[in-house]
Amino acid sequence: MYTVKIALNEHRDLLQDELDKLSPTLRKTIVIKKEKKFYRVSTLPTHKKALLTTLLPYYRKVFDDAFIDTIKTDSSKKSPKKSKNPKLLKESTAFYATLKNKVFYLCPAQKKENANFLLKVTFTDSSVSYTPILGKTPPMQALYKIDNNKLYIYQKALFNENIYTTYEKGYRDYYLLGSWLNGKKIKNLRYYIALDEAKKYLNAK
Repeated sequence: MYTVKIALNEHRDLLQDELDKLSPTLRKTIVIKKEKKFYRVSTLPTHKKALLTTLLPYYRKVFDDAFIDTIKTDSSKKSPKKSKNPKLLKESTAFYATLKNKVFYLCPAQKKENANFLLKVTFTDSSVSYTPILGKTPPMQALYKIDNNKLYIYQKALFNENIYTTYEKGYRDYYLLGSWLNGKKIKNLRYYIALDEAKKYLNAK
């Protein structure tokens, strides 16, 4: 098994500021573990070293010391079980219909100075691509699935059931989606339907 060792820092807030510079897709491939007083960041274990070799330059755009390491593990990540709850199944179907074969313009729900970004997000039946319009986020393509009304975005062989997105609320111009990690909401994101409306929001004082 292989992983990318990305960072080690004792300051969680400072570490998160750096992690936020990675693309949304890359952030879904990583795990953060507390080791005594330090926080270690690495990617999910995978047998596909070639995949990590391809992704490594993108991690190094933010963490220039990132490197691929060999690990020993018997654990394997399983896809989440499908819900037996009809209500959740219905909600998941509606969520999928909202995203399937659609194009959105993704930006933060709360604007921060020098932290704005704007991405064109294109969903197909089973994949999603991110194209930067504003900011330094690199382009990325990934797979996605919706289960229990949760959106999972992941690279092949790097699925993490603890990282997902939920539908929060729909507005006239955008959908508000929440990003979750280990059962805790990290942030909200705006998925605008029209590019002009997204730009108008980011340019507003």
